[in-house]
Amino acid sequence: MAHRLIRRYVASVVGVVVVAGVAVACELPPRHDFVVTQGNDAVDAAPGDGICEATAGAGDCTLRAAISEANALGAAAAALDIHVRLATDVTLSRAGAAEDSNYVGDLDLTTSLALDGDGFKIDAAGIDRIIDLRSGNLVIDRTVFVNGNSRRDPGGALRSLPGTSVSVARSSFALNHTEAVGICLRADPVTSPEPPSNDCSPVLFQGGGAIHSGGTLVVIASTFARNLAINTLGCSRLSYGGVEACGLGFGGAIFADGATPLDVWLYRSKVEVAVRLLRQAATASHFHAKAIEGSVCEPDQFLLALDYDLIFCCIDDHPWPRSVLNTIAYTDLIPVLDGGIHVDAFEDGDGMRNATWRSHVLRPGRPCMACNGQIDLGKIQVDRDGLLDDAKYIAGLPPSNRPQSQNVAALSVSATASLLAQFVSFVAAPAGIGDPGPLRYSLSTHDLEHLKVTSRETCPIERGTLAGDRRQVLLGEHEGARMEIAERKRAAGQRVIRWSRLLADLCVTKLAAINRRLMARVEHRMDRFGSG
Repeated sequence: MAHRLIRRYVASVVGVVVVAGVAVACELPPRHDFVVTQGNDAVDAAPGDGICEATAGAGDCTLRAAISEANALGAAAAALDIHVRLATDVTLSRAGAAEDSNYVGDLDLTTSLALDGDGFKIDAAGIDRIIDLRSGNLVIDRTVFVNGNSRRDPGGALRSLPGTSVSVARSSFALNHTEAVGICLRADPVTSPEPPSNDCSPVLFQGGGAIHSGGTLVVIASTFARNLAINTLGCSRLSYGGVEACGLGFGGAIFADGATPLDVWLYRSKVEVAVRLLRQAATASHFHAKAIEGSVCEPDQFLLALDYDLIFCCIDDHPWPRSVLNTIAYTDLIPVLDGGIHVDAFEDGDGMRNATWRSHVLRPGRPCMACNGQIDLGKIQVDRDGLLDDAKYIAGLPPSNRPQSQNVAALSVSATASLLAQFVSFVAAPAGIGDPGPLRYSLSTHDLEHLKVTSRETCPIERGTLAGDRRQVLLGEHEGARMEIAERKRAAGQRVIRWSRLLADLCVTKLAAINRRLMARVEHRMDRFGSG
């Protein structure tokens, strides 16, 4: 009975798809092409007449004029095929904010179109972001986006609102900037090393130094370099391809993660959001996740870490906490899965040389982080003193010595997948092999390399294997982490935030209960079909 129903259902769906495909093939939407020949920012002479020109009769098509004509065409017809191609570099100059009619500021797009930059550049000159996709679908190819600055709004170069979709291919995003205000507002810590002020008012929904995606986002073969996002919780980092921000991460390159604007407004910590997402994705019958907010460098939190059987290390360029986890992988036989991604961008931000991601399991018999080049033990005390978070200290360093490892890029999912593969190999040991050792994937050549790194004979970390309570690990008060947690808790303790949290948690609980009841009904009906 069940098989017959499935066959009928599939046959019906296939039939509909075939008929729909024939109908679409017979009626292709009309195509409209606009070629941008002028690099200035003049507005269209007569939006809606189908002619892209800033001066009537001159044919001088600017990018802003092309967007205005596309918006007018999209408002007049439901199905259109609009293409905009750049034939020159473009610089935006019409400053203005809080305007969505494409007259000043960013380019407000309200319809679907394909943008082919042909390798040319769109420079926002710091006046605003570059494109604000308010509705429709945007396909971008071979376009360079630079110097976008959305200030207190999300998406330094590009923002897409819910219900939209963006596809980016063979394009570059560099030197784009978004600012968010909470505890403090500041500029790039390298170029503006002045101490932050503390008289800022909170602004919500921030993120994405290059892209803030509210809808669907696909990025292929594109580069992100020196895009900067400043966090609402008052901590900014220099970004090479991305940013590692304190509190909830907002993404120097791309903001499109499981954290929602509501999480930001409610001052939820990263661990709270992570636990919620884990519970939503869990398929085990009795899955349990616990959020512990603190630094593994402090004695109390360190003892909690010793209770676990396996640890994932997701710390980027902070050698102190990394060294703690590196040590207990050997002294206490707690395997640590570590990895990360490095984007090697050209100095001018226009493209990248390569991107690599690595993964490895730290355990006796495998080289530690120091032996495989993933941690510099000489920087532990510098990190402990808080200097790697000090803008003045970073500004005084030579460029080659500045923190350059906190990359959050679209390719980060590849590093995550590599860690997951290491975990499955370590736990399940397919073909009886176990973890494969340190791996490195090179994007430029698409080679997966088994790194031939070995432990040094004098390695102090691995010589401490099985030391247990005799371990030598550098612990102490982590002032930076304490201040960060205290600031978040203070903000979250406001009465309106507390009540909003209760209401939000109640809604989530109710929705989860409804979902469980619906799933139970579906499973019951499937069982009935199966038995029939």
